[in-house]
Amino acid sequence: MTLGRNKDYVIRFDIETTRLPEICPICGRPADSESTLISSKSDLPQGMQRIWPGASDYYGRKRISSDPGSYMAKSPTSTDSVKKLRIPTCEEHSYDAEDRSRARSLLIFTNGSSILIFMFFVLRIGFLLFQGDPVSMLEYVLFGLVTITMLATFRALGPNELEKAFQVIDIGDKGTTVTVRVAYEHYAQSLIRSNPKSITVLQGE
Repeated sequence: MTLGRNKDYVIRFDIETTRLPEICPICGRPADSESTLISSKSDLPQGMQRIWPGASDYYGRKRISSDPGSYMAKSPTSTDSVKKLRIPTCEEHSYDAEDRSRARSLLIFTNGSSILIFMFFVLRIGFLLFQGDPVSMLEYVLFGLVTITMLATFRALGPNELEKAFQVIDIGDKGTTVTVRVAYEHYAQSLIRSNPKSITVLQGE
């Protein structure tokens, strides 16, 4: 289940003191799992007006432990420009880091290969039509299958539901604050209510 989007909220918060709500940012159900978002300042677009959803963000999943510690942590091998946000989610909308990484690698390879094959068929069919030679039905079928594969893998490489619902768009110069775009009002309001002293709403209220 996914709740309808109301309006985007742009929120800046302090990494050390902010606690994320114990609800899924997509469907609003109580969180029973956890996803991890790792963002590097060098990977983010320059300026908040030039945002490609999901660019260079990386998600993974692990079960919520009994440790009630902060949901924000610095990556152990990183500088202040790399942040790891542990986001409580429901089981349905959680993601496994290794599985997602392997899937992305396979999708990138498949998409690249399909683009090359697509270009081959475009040139071949175009050449045959230009010469007035017939194009076989098999070639048309293969061309259609390659086109579908190319479009499907391109779509799959885009942001997933969690990336659309909770997107990091900026990391503070000192690495102590993060600015995110929250797509669902129920989650944004819960985040604001839970952290009145460490939240700055830049858009949405």
